[in-house]
Order: sequence, then structure tokens, then C-alpha cells
Amino acid sequence: MKKNPPKSTNENDAEIKKVKAYNDYIEFYALPANERADVFGCKTQQQFAAKYDVHRSTLTGWGKRREFITKIKEKRDDWGKAETGNVFAGWRNSCIKGNPHAIELWLAYFLDWNKEQVIKHVQEFTKEDLVHLVKVLPDGDQQKFYDTINTIISKARKISEQRKSGNGSVGEQDERRDGDNKPSQADNLHEGQSAGNEVAESPKESVRNDMERGKDENHNESAEGGRKE
Repeated sequence: MKKNPPKSTNENDAEIKKVKAYNDYIEFYALPANERADVFGCKTQQQFAAKYDVHRSTLTGWGKRREFITKIKEKRDDWGKAETGNVFAGWRNSCIKGNPHAIELWLAYFLDWNKEQVIKHVQEFTKEDLVHLVKVLPDGDQQKFYDTINTIISKARKISEQRKSGNGSVGEQDERRDGDNKPSQADNLHEGQSAGNEVAESPKESVRNDMERGKDENHNESAEGGRKE
């Protein structure tokens, strides 16, 4: 006796009876949730099933069909392309508001801007560049700048001398000073003073000379390196 073949349980072999509802469900599923109500008048799958008079299990079965995901991707690709103009408008607004990441991406996309080149340029900033920038400041601001730099350099020299002499850690030295951070006259004297000159250079002159000296040393090292090669 010939047996009948078993019925297929594969949803892909099942006939779609409500073709319009199926096609609309693909459109519905592909849209962002906040846009579904504007197009179909419903937001959830339960609401969609009630509107089209289909069972929730029918929607589940449609979602398991092989072509369903393929069609969803096609619809979303079309939707994304159509929304590109709005995305560019939002991107532009972010740039105008000063969002640094949006600005970087905009410059790279439209102007072939390379962030690495800018970082390299900043790393090559020299003492000469710094002196040039400081010179454009008002005299009062220049003095504040050099006073601050001189304080930092003096503190760094003290720390270096303490470590070389082995007189304990910086913290131990600070405790022994009992909070007295006033520099001595020797600390205020510039290392390049001539013998017998007891008047210290101003912080501005001292730091500028240090910076100029460093620039000359770097130039000499570069020249010596070229001769060795």
C-alpha cells in the first residue's frame, strides 16, 4: 500500500493567503518603531495583527520564511538611502554646535583631512614657537607666563637635586620644611649668572634664556648628528 508523504512543516512551503497583509508586514517590520504609527497607524505586532485580522502565530510564521529577512534588508537599505539627507542635516547641526567628533568626521569626509598629520604637527611644536606666541601677549600676561614657568622650573630643579643627593623622597623633604615653600635667594639666581653678580635675573629673562639655550643646544646636536652620519 502506497503511503502518502508527510505534510511539510516548513513555513516556506506554506501558501500565503493574505498577500497584502504579508507585504505590509514586511514594510512594517523594516521601519523604525517610531515611524510605524505614521505609516500603518499601529506600533506593535499585536496591533498590526488586529488591524489586518491575522493571528499572532501567522506573523511568527511569516517571520520564519527564508525570503522574509532578505526583503527586510532590501527595504531597510532603501529607507536608509532615502534618509541620508536628514542624516547629513543632523550631522551639520552637530558640527555647528561644536561637537568635536562630528567636526573631525566632516573634515575627513569632505576635505580629506588627516587627524594624524595635525597631531604630528603639534608634537613638533618648538621652544621658538612658544617664545613667538608669548611675545604677542600684553606685558602683564607675559610676566604671569614667565613667573609661572619659572616657579615650575625651580620646583623641578629642587626635586632633581634632592634625588641626586639621596636626601629622601620629595614627600619627606616637604614634611621637614613644615610647609615653608618660600624659595631661597640661591634658588632665585639663574645658573648662567657671572661671578660676583648678586642680582637675580627676572623670571621672564631667566626662563627666556633657558628656552633660547635649549633651542641652541638642539641645533648643535642636530648639526653634530649630521656630521657623524
